[in-house]
Amino acid sequence: MLDGLPLDYIDSKDVKLLNYEDIETQCMSNLLNAFVASLAKVTLDESLEYFIEKILSFDMFVTDDIEYNKLEIRTIFDKLIFQLDRSDDFINAIVAKSSLEFLENDNSDEIFENLQNGKNKRNVGDSVKHIVTDNWKVDLMMTINLRSLKNFFTLRDSSSAYFQIQWLAQEMKKVTPDKYLDLIVKKPKTQQ
Repeated sequence: MLDGLPLDYIDSKDVKLLNYEDIETQCMSNLLNAFVASLAKVTLDESLEYFIEKILSFDMFVTDDIEYNKLEIRTIFDKLIFQLDRSDDFINAIVAKSSLEFLENDNSDEIFENLQNGKNKRNVGDSVKHIVTDNWKVDLMMTINLRSLKNFFTLRDSSSAYFQIQWLAQEMKKVTPDKYLDLIVKKPKTQQ
């Protein structure tokens, strides 16, 4: 379903909006534009702070835990700095030729806006795909029977499950209709 309409009622030109590669390219472009704009700051700490603030504004992470997301963003930033230090041509590899002129500005916000409005580099290659974290939001539509859903919640919402999968299970419970949750989730017995 898209915006409440079954997919068979959607014009084929609208389905293009669901193309995963387009979404991935846009997310990566936003992230890389924020990184390049952050480099206009005077110190590395200022660059990191700008990058964190910008990436947090994208609301692109699964978790709502700001401190955890900042940790993820610092890791992404460190990986990008590592790439920048290793390659003399890194900026040219991630910024479209027509947008390179925007980098002459020393205002990070202006650089970012110009890069966002300019042409995105469509194929950044494998050089930066390793920076993607498993904490990025991804729209998911699934079907599952009640027995499998019960099994999923039992296994994935337990304290022995990896914390990120616990978060996913908890978010899934929030959107599962109560009439189904009542059938599969054990409620604690009340004291009498």
